[in-house]
Amino acid sequence: MSFQETLTQALSPQDFLFTQTVNNTTVSTSPGIDMQKFHRAIWYVEMSGSVANAAILSAIQPQSSQNLNFTPFHNMTGFSISNVTLNNNVISIEVRADQVTYQNALDRYVRLNFTDSTNGMTLAVIGLGGVSEQGPASQYTNTSIVTQQVVCTT
Repeated sequence: MSFQETLTQALSPQDFLFTQTVNNTTVSTSPGIDMQKFHRAIWYVEMSGSVANAAILSAIQPQSSQNLNFTPFHNMTGFSISNVTLNNNVISIEVRADQVTYQNALDRYVRLNFTDSTNGMTLAVIGLGGVSEQGPASQYTNTSIVTQQVVCTT
């Protein structure tokens, strides 16, 4: 990575869940990140809800698979977060490519799965790939979620 590389070149938006309300259901999982393109991935999960109303997200579970459609998938160990009762906060989860293959040798895709919230919680997710196999990482940006990037030049 050169010192002139911008963050929009070094990080690649890959994975997402647009803002949605979770209420006593298993939320659709995020689409996933191809870890053969990146050495690292990080997800930022923004949550809002009412702690006064006991809004609880039961689990955030990273899952891996050798197939893009996640059939079959494996729950990754050592990365899950459970019983989240925070209000208006952001949680991050970071995974390295070697951790994916260490747990399941043939797996290359990673996604997040959100389970069961009580009394309503709103969440949104953005997953970024970084330290790409072949730079810049921005060449892999998922253009279905990022339509414009602006970098200050002065």
